[in-house]
Amino acid sequence: MPVPKVNTHGVQNQPHDRRVVPKKTNVSVKSGVFFSTMLVILSVFIALALAEATLFLKNSNMRNYDIEMWRYSKELKKESENPLLGHEHIPLKEATLQSIKIRTNSHGLRGDEINPKQESIKRILFLGSSITLGWGVTEEETLTERLVGMFKAEGKPTEVLNAGVGNYNSVRYVEQFLARLTHLEPDVIVVQYFVNDADPVDFSKGSTYIVDLKRV
Repeated sequence: MPVPKVNTHGVQNQPHDRRVVPKKTNVSVKSGVFFSTMLVILSVFIALALAEATLFLKNSNMRNYDIEMWRYSKELKKESENPLLGHEHIPLKEATLQSIKIRTNSHGLRGDEINPKQESIKRILFLGSSITLGWGVTEEETLTERLVGMFKAEGKPTEVLNAGVGNYNSVRYVEQFLARLTHLEPDVIVVQYFVNDADPVDFSKGSTYIVDLKRV
């Protein structure tokens, strides 16, 4: 019977296991850090996407008053060279605000271009702020256009001009007419007074709506 060979140390010869055991600890830590980082990035991305979707749905019908007033200042207004006015409408401009199209003619008034004055047709000029302008109202439903229809139904051809400008007050109504609209030669002038018309205006600061726009 063959006798197994014994090495010099008295231990039976066995095949050597040359496999290297990987250092699992460092790999596990790195994997955990990478996973956590990616999870944070993904969470932030999802949160931003949800916030964007929420804002889009909230303002998709263009009914957010503050945003639409800011767009009104940006798209239909300009800073006036007249410090008493502060701001004025941009002539021949059009914008859709609160889902309503608002357009200005060459005089900066809302509506169609104004025909040369005819003695046989009475001309009424409305001065006012956003109420006169017809904020949030289609052009056909503004007070001035409804009056045109009413006079026409009565057989009294009449021009009714809409000189309403958002954020004006009584001081600016008067200055607007004297500085820019006397050439229209209205037969009647109607001033639509509102409660905030009595508020004092700091003309040294110009129009706050234009100033705020410049900061954006």
